[in-house]
Amino acid sequence: MPRKKREPTQQEIEDFKTEGDLIKGLIGPDEPDNINVAQTVDQTIKELGFDVGAEYADTRAECAFHEEDKEDWEDVARVIRERKAEMAGKNSK
Repeated sequence: MPRKKREPTQQEIEDFKTEGDLIKGLIGPDEPDNINVAQTVDQTIKELGFDVGAEYADTRAECAFHEEDKEDWEDVARVIRERKAEMAGKNSK
């Protein structure tokens, strides 16, 4: 016998609408994320590699709601590219 479909609660509906507004850029978080740049660089390189990681950080910088977040993600992208250049220099010797 099929299960009866559960209707979403009012809170779930409101959360869904809020998430949609966040994605569309209509509203934003009250405070910046304040990421740890060094830790984020290491984690991003580990998970995505140099090229994709730098592109990911660029995208996060473009989509950042707060200027502080944008600057942090720009720093992450810059450091990833610098590390890639360092690695290329070491490998060419």
